[in-house]
Amino acid sequence: MPGHTRLYRRGAVYYHRAAVPHDIAATYGKREETFSLKTRDYSEALRRVKLEAVRVDRLFDEHRLKLARERDEKLQELTPEQIATIKAFYLHHLLGEDEEVRIDGFEELEVREGRSVLVSPQQFDPRQTFEEYEMLVEDMDEITRFNMARG
Repeated sequence: MPGHTRLYRRGAVYYHRAAVPHDIAATYGKREETFSLKTRDYSEALRRVKLEAVRVDRLFDEHRLKLARERDEKLQELTPEQIATIKAFYLHHLLGEDEEVRIDGFEELEVREGRSVLVSPQQFDPRQTFEEYEMLVEDMDEITRFNMARG
């Protein structure tokens, strides 16, 4: 039965032993990952060492990932191209919202039993049209100017 490079025996008990890879050795904190497999049976030790080798390799990979994240530079400021891209996405978002309002129309809808239902005219004052709203703004502007002139 072939052996495993990380399997070794100390006395009658088998151990897992793996050297820390050179690329992370300086920051890992130890030179080897060594621990008991808690068995004296060779075939059981061989089975356990394979499982533990995978687990230890994952520890090494996680340490590499942690180091890579620490090395990544944080973005200090945005470039003009990045700002333009953000503006374009935001404008697209606003236009999408505006389109939803236009599609929904001026009727008030209410959700009842999972369905949108038109609220009857007796229950609400209908929304203003754009022209009515514009007239209201003009009237309010005139009143505001009059009040400002009076102090």
